[in-house]
Amino acid sequence: MFKKVLILVILALILAIVIVSVYYTNSEKNIENVTPSQSSTSISFENSNIKDTPIEYSIILKEDTLIVTQKGSDDIEMIVNILPQMLPQADIERLKKGISVEGYDRMLRTIEDYTS
Repeated sequence: MFKKVLILVILALILAIVIVSVYYTNSEKNIENVTPSQSSTSISFENSNIKDTPIEYSIILKEDTLIVTQKGSDDIEMIVNILPQMLPQADIERLKKGISVEGYDRMLRTIEDYTS
C-alpha cells in the first residue's frame, strides 16, 4: 500500500513539473509584439549612451515581463522578467496600462522598485 501511494505521489510530481514547464514555455511565446534580441531573463541596455538626456520612457507589464520603450516608439529598450504576483494589485493594474517616467536614471530606479 505504501509503495502504491509513493508511486502515485512521484507520478503526480512529474506531471506537475511537465505542466509547469509547458506553461512557462507557452507564456514566453505568447507575449504580444515582443521580439527581444537577447534572452528575456536578463536586463539589456541597448541604448546605454542616452543616460544623461531627459528622454521619456514607457514601462508596461505583459504577462511576467516589463517592457521598456522610449515614449512614442515601438523599439524595445529593455526587457525584464518579474513576478507580478509579488506586487500589489494596484501596481499590477498601473503597469498593465503602462507608466511613463522621465530620464534614464529614473527609469532604472522604477524598474528596480518593481523587481526588488
